[in-house]
Amino acid sequence: MQNNDKTHDDYIELIRQTGGSDADVKTAMSPSRFDFARRNMNENAVQTLNNINVPVLGLFGTDDLNVDVMDSLSVYKSIFKKTPTVDFNYHIYPGATHALTKSWLYNKQVPGAWYVVLINVLEDAMFADGVLDDLVDFVLTQSNTIP
Repeated sequence: MQNNDKTHDDYIELIRQTGGSDADVKTAMSPSRFDFARRNMNENAVQTLNNINVPVLGLFGTDDLNVDVMDSLSVYKSIFKKTPTVDFNYHIYPGATHALTKSWLYNKQVPGAWYVVLINVLEDAMFADGVLDDLVDFVLTQSNTIP
């Protein structure tokens, strides 16, 4: 059976077979998170990035639980260095999650209902400092280049 054919039950069994405790099983990925990880484990954005020919703004949070920020940034820099016609800029936000929200408020790989409540209550204040300003600046700069 290939890894893509594994089930959440197989995953839980592997945790137990390798000496995992009940606490390890309890904190394991949920079935939906496992399915997401299983479907995406062989994805590689390099080919897509190599085909980009428009300006790129990379936004990264230092507390990202989903990707290795420095590795991702290294890949982006390497790809766009080979394509000097692409205007590549990036920002790294301290204390920011994968979603660029403030990690001290909520940093989970799978947002739940509490996340929606926080967004509705905190609105723009939920995002890491500077994120929304940087996005607006990028969009305004790009809109000024459209004939």
